[in-house]
Amino acid sequence: AAADAAGIDYSPTFRKRRRDSTSDDDFDPTRRKASKATKPQAPKPEPPPKPKPAPKPRARPEAKPKEVKASFVARGVTLAHLIDARLIAPGQGAVSTTYNDVVHHADVLPDGYVAWDGREFASVSAFSLAVKRKTNPGRKADDGWKCVSYMGTPLDRLKRRYEEESKAGSGRGDGQVLSAKETMGPAVAAAAAREIAAKTAAAKLREESRPKPPPRTPKPPRPPKVVKSKPPKPPKPPRVAKPAKEAKPASTPTRVQPRRERRGVNRALMMTALPGADGVNGDLQMVECEVYDEHGERAQPWRLSATSEASFLMDFHSHICRHEIIGFLGGTWDPRTKSLAVKRALPARRLVLGAPGENANVEVELDPESVPDIVEALDRDGLRVVGWYHSHPVFDTHPSLRDVENQANYQRLFRDDEGGVPFVGAIVGPYATRNPDLSSDVRWFHVAPRGECVGKTESEPTNGGPFELRCD
Repeated sequence: AAADAAGIDYSPTFRKRRRDSTSDDDFDPTRRKASKATKPQAPKPEPPPKPKPAPKPRARPEAKPKEVKASFVARGVTLAHLIDARLIAPGQGAVSTTYNDVVHHADVLPDGYVAWDGREFASVSAFSLAVKRKTNPGRKADDGWKCVSYMGTPLDRLKRRYEEESKAGSGRGDGQVLSAKETMGPAVAAAAAREIAAKTAAAKLREESRPKPPPRTPKPPRPPKVVKSKPPKPPKPPRVAKPAKEAKPASTPTRVQPRRERRGVNRALMMTALPGADGVNGDLQMVECEVYDEHGERAQPWRLSATSEASFLMDFHSHICRHEIIGFLGGTWDPRTKSLAVKRALPARRLVLGAPGENANVEVELDPESVPDIVEALDRDGLRVVGWYHSHPVFDTHPSLRDVENQANYQRLFRDDEGGVPFVGAIVGPYATRNPDLSSDVRWFHVAPRGECVGKTESEPTNGGPFELRCD
């Protein structure tokens, strides 16, 4: 019924007829039935677009003075409120104040202003302060309600009476005094209008006294750009191939020496060696050091100590190079207490064996030319050569057969006439994988005789083997 009233045909016949004649997108069931006699109407021509009006030049609006509002009604109770409440009346000599035993009378105007000495004041406090500044120019402030009287009655008493009457007649029930705006009478309105007029005049005077900006001068038209024609660039000359520079030899702080031949294994120096000691690299085979007992005949024959400065320099020297490094140790020997103290570590130059970088991380040789400089530096400090050190960068700190042979040779070379001063060796392992932490593994050792002579003398170390030393 609703579809019939609205003229909508929802019958199946209509839907089938529309589906056959049009597509689903053009089908609209809300379209009203068209009469068979109705002819299709031609589309109406669109009206021509209206011409847009020319834009009007924008004119700058004139600067209007800001709206001035009176703050008089927000200051609280004034003489104008007392006049509207008929507690006082305007008149000549209506108010007075006494200062330094001198009575000063002033007139009360109908709008609550006070006139005295040719001036008008908006409040009794301003009037009282002006009276006292005439005698005391340095006075900063004053409370006129307590100092000024009306016909002999202090204005402070009249002000409290006004507030009590306003509180009683407010009709609020909350005991609040009516605001000055709610109790605006003729005198208060006149005072507010006077204040607004004064402020408006002052604002207009400031606006007129402000210098006006000079008129803008029109910018001169830009001169037309002059396109300069650039002369054609001359053709570039053909490139001439530069002669190849001769390769500079790589600089190295060490001297290059042909790598010495591999020697066979000296079985007299060998105590416990790993398999392969008789191979091509036999003299680089590691040898396990024998350990001294804490007490008894096989105890360490003398006490060894090293300063933190010497230990740090050995560690630092081994960390700054991925190849093996070498240096000497300086210190003192005390025959009375049998104590060897290592106090300094001096890096020495090394020899490059074979081509640069070849086997540099597994073997190192001392440059003999650096020994005199080291001995002279130690003599200046009152020290002597008491040992040497080198590094095993990434492998164990056990000495090799060559290290044992070099140690034995150093012990004979730096032995004094009496033959009682020890000479020690130190091997630093900065990057060994067996290290439990980031600190380097340092092993102290020397070559001593074997058998029943262990721990008694170093005079003939050739037939001995390496012994590990405890360092304090």
